[in-house]
Amino acid sequence: MFLPKDIKKIIKGKERYKSKGNEWVQKIHELYKHFYEKQIQPNSEKNELRKVS
Repeated sequence: MFLPKDIKKIIKGKERYKSKGNEWVQKIHELYKHFYEKQIQPNSEKNELRKVS
């Protein structure tokens, strides 16, 4: 799990923090996509059906 305290702080223009790469960002996107497809999307489809009927 990504924790902000594990990042090395860098003061370099716009880049303030740096990690070992963007692996944690990709992991967050994967988890969000999975959560969205399993939880949010089915619920929104059910709500739309309720509004129609």
